[in-house]
Amino acid sequence: MYISKVHIENFGNFSTIDIPLKPFTIIVGKNDTGKSNFVDVLNILLYNSKGNYCRNKRC
Repeated sequence: MYISKVHIENFGNFSTIDIPLKPFTIIVGKNDTGKSNFVDVLNILLYNSKGNYCRNKRC
């Protein structure tokens, strides 16, 4: 099982966006385009329900 699409609304620098994913996806881009925000969204989706999401790893 894998995530095939991510829909983001009003998070970080994303207003509304649909991001299609493949089993192997690489995220590249210029600085300040939302790469880290996208990874944060995935972390929240995967780990926040377990209560162990922390962005800066110092929590």
